[in-house]
Amino acid sequence: MAEHERPRPVRNSSGLADPVAIHESFNGPGKRSGEERLMLAVLRDAIECFQQHALSNHPVHQERFKRAQSWIFAKNTSWFFSFENICETLKIDPGYIRKRLSAWNEAKCRSTVFYGGCSMLLREHPLISHQGFHSWPPAWTWVGGMPNQSPRGEVGTLREVHASKTQHKRCFLRMAYQGASYLGCLLIDDTTFCAQIVNLLQTCLNRSLLEIGSIDLSPFL
Repeated sequence: MAEHERPRPVRNSSGLADPVAIHESFNGPGKRSGEERLMLAVLRDAIECFQQHALSNHPVHQERFKRAQSWIFAKNTSWFFSFENICETLKIDPGYIRKRLSAWNEAKCRSTVFYGGCSMLLREHPLISHQGFHSWPPAWTWVGGMPNQSPRGEVGTLREVHASKTQHKRCFLRMAYQGASYLGCLLIDDTTFCAQIVNLLQTCLNRSLLEIGSIDLSPFL
């Protein structure tokens, strides 16, 4: 496999190659066909599902994690859209992805044990809500750069965080995604907790929204 086609090993705070950023490095210098872009989307979705729900206690999320894990680690080549076949078509080493995801999951599990076996991820924290509705991640509004891709969810990289000067229950997030900039408004009814989240997010600049969503907030419970 050519060196430029291997995902770049992005390091996280634990010193491991961070799989959160792996999928953002999949595209090589050449253009991919429509079929390859579809396969890439399937691969990205599985990796994101694996990470988003790895430590969740919610039954639905646990089932999603198990399905993603089973697909990624199965050595099946009979199905056209199996993990093995997709990686072969995209010229991506399947062993590399599995190794990085396994290391990431092991590190997250160790972290959970260290904090007493109770984990509450940022994306699931009950106080990140507005009028009874969960507010993470915010809806994204295009503000410039490349054409609007209408992104949704935990996508892109966090660039700026600003607390509202007039409303203490909101903050503004700017994120970068595929060469464009987007603005989101995060609403949190608990003003004290909102200030804590603003301070936390300001330490997370230039990290992916997917990684930020996996931060353990159990000390804030």
